[in-house]
Amino acid sequence: MDCSVDIDDHVHCQFCYKIECSYSKCPVKPCPECRTPLHQCKLEDHFLICLKVQAPCPNFYYGCKRLIQRDKTAAHLKDCNASVVFCAFQWHRRVLNQYAKRKMKQYARKLDNCLCSDTNDVSDSLEIDVCSALADQKVVSESYRSSRLFRKRQTDFLNPCHPLLPMRLQDLQQQIKFDDVDSSDEENRKKEEALRKKRSPFESCYLCKIDPTSQHLHKLGNLVENENHAAISNVKDVKPQVSVIPTFYKDRNLFLSIVRERLNPYVAKAENVILGHKGISVYSFLCNNYFRRSEFSDHCDLVHGNCDEFIERCPNFHDGCPFFYYLKKPSWGILRYCEYSDCLIYCPPDVYRDASDNPSRCIPFENLPLLVLNKILGYLDPCSLRCLSATCKYLRHICYNSYGKTTMVLLKWKKLDTGNWTEACYVCFLLFFRTFCV
Repeated sequence: MDCSVDIDDHVHCQFCYKIECSYSKCPVKPCPECRTPLHQCKLEDHFLICLKVQAPCPNFYYGCKRLIQRDKTAAHLKDCNASVVFCAFQWHRRVLNQYAKRKMKQYARKLDNCLCSDTNDVSDSLEIDVCSALADQKVVSESYRSSRLFRKRQTDFLNPCHPLLPMRLQDLQQQIKFDDVDSSDEENRKKEEALRKKRSPFESCYLCKIDPTSQHLHKLGNLVENENHAAISNVKDVKPQVSVIPTFYKDRNLFLSIVRERLNPYVAKAENVILGHKGISVYSFLCNNYFRRSEFSDHCDLVHGNCDEFIERCPNFHDGCPFFYYLKKPSWGILRYCEYSDCLIYCPPDVYRDASDNPSRCIPFENLPLLVLNKILGYLDPCSLRCLSATCKYLRHICYNSYGKTTMVLLKWKKLDTGNWTEACYVCFLLFFRTFCV
């Protein structure tokens, strides 16, 4: 029997809760999805809340195009491609001293041939703290290849001395050749000039120049500026004392401290407010990476939470003692720092090989059956998959086809000529390499 089109005939349906109702003008029919019996006029509204009906993902407007049942939404959100979290964790490192800062600038601008040699850049991947500090030093060196004016434009109240790293914008007009001039010297001269004017506010008084006998009218006006003031100031300038870089840092070509500091992110990182030592710069670093929501907690715990608790060094390591040991380590295998992926990785021990094994009878990894390859790839972490995908096109294709479901989708914005922002496209990432825009 068809449902009545008269609205007055459905007053009964609003209050009816019987499974087997004999009302003839609007028969009871089961839901085609969940098989719940209800009057036919309620089916359209029931589809909006039915748990068995497939509906778009809550992150549909952020790039997830999957249709899922409503009762499986919670399980899907744990591994949703568009459920991406931005890591805004900050850490800070201080430069060793003013001499190390000058050397780091020369290293960044390739003005010192000794520092630019590749022999000094060798570091053991087992020294996690040293490799992490070298990675941060590369970011600082990259910023010093930009002009000082470009760096100052990106400073803010919380980071008045140096912008937050990595810098938000890249200098498109980076210099290729640099002069051996330290921008810190110019900053120090400006500070000394401002301090001199503050201490002698009446030094350049016009009245004192005309009538020197009127100097007693001022409290501090006992000096008259002359033409040779610049020459006198140059004579009085004393060169700063050069402090030697510790042996431990000098052997590793490192100018930043290996200790990560976690300062208050809402306090200005001025050189004389936080540290109490004038001339020692503090560099702030931002993680600035995207992660799936299911992996964000592991990333914070491993990279930001316990990264300084893996290695303990000798108290005399500043004098060159290379001894260190692991406070935390896996029961099987070791931890290393992967420079290619810029992260901490786990390396299992080497597989035992018998002397009677013939290397010519070994099968290359890419020649294994596809079923065996997929089985092996299932045990690899994202960093290992990224390194494996960089070996050849065939393995990259296998990694993409087998683990394409582990993508991350980000919404990319573009700025219009009117100043407004609009959606440009969706950028898809794999856990181990970037793919394409859709």
